[in-house]
Amino acid sequence: MFRIGEFSKLMQVSIRMLRYYDEKEILKPAEIDSWTGYRMYSVDQIPILNKIIALLKRRATCIICQEFLYIERDRRREYQAIPQPYCILL
Repeated sequence: MFRIGEFSKLMQVSIRMLRYYDEKEILKPAEIDSWTGYRMYSVDQIPILNKIIALLKRRATCIICQEFLYIERDRRREYQAIPQPYCILL
C-alpha cells in the first residue's frame, strides 16, 4: 500500500489531482486510515490510474472516465461469474 504522496510520485500525478479523483469518485483510495485519515492506494490501482490519465490526455471529461471505469468493472464481474472451463473460450 502507498500513501497518497508516495503514489503521486510513483505515478507522476499531483496529490491535488488524486484528491480530486477521489472527490469525483473516479479513483477512490483502496483504504482510508480511520485514525489519521491518510488515503492509501494499492498496486492494483496503478493500471486504473494509467487508463484515467490516457483518457484525460485524449480530452475525455471526468464523467466519461467514470463511465468507462464503471463499464470495465461490470465486464470484470461478468467474466469472474463465468465458470472456469468456459473462460478459456473467451
